[in-house]
Parts: sequence; structure tokens; C-alpha cells
Amino acid sequence: MNGGEIASMTERDWELILPYLEENERLFGISVEEHLLTVDGQRLNPLEVYRKVQPKGKSEIKADGLEEWGE
Repeated sequence: MNGGEIASMTERDWELILPYLEENERLFGISVEEHLLTVDGQRLNPLEVYRKVQPKGKSEIKADGLEEWGE
């Protein structure tokens, strides 16, 4: 992870990345529901499937870590 750490994934994190995954679904046919959230044939909650990686030491980033590049 090159100096990163795993942090708790939140609903807000999911709301941030979902539009990007939906765009990938539209462009490449990778279904969020059928492919990305289904594990061993069972549909799971996104917070059970995805992991959030952030830089170590949150002092470098805003409190929630959700800022975009250059902001």
C-alpha cells in the first residue's frame, strides 16, 4: 500500500465511488449489482465488499478523506 492504511468504509465513501462504478458499468458492462457486489453467488452490502485505503496519518488529509485531487 506504499505507506497507506486500511480505514473503515462508510456510506459516504460508497456514495462517492458509486457514480464512478456506474459509469464503468455503462462503458464496459461491469454490473455493480451482479459483478461487483456479488461474492460467491450472494449479493453483499458494499461496505462488506470494498475497503478504503488512505495515507497513513490523517493529518495530511481532511477529516473524512473524501476530497478530490487538487482541492
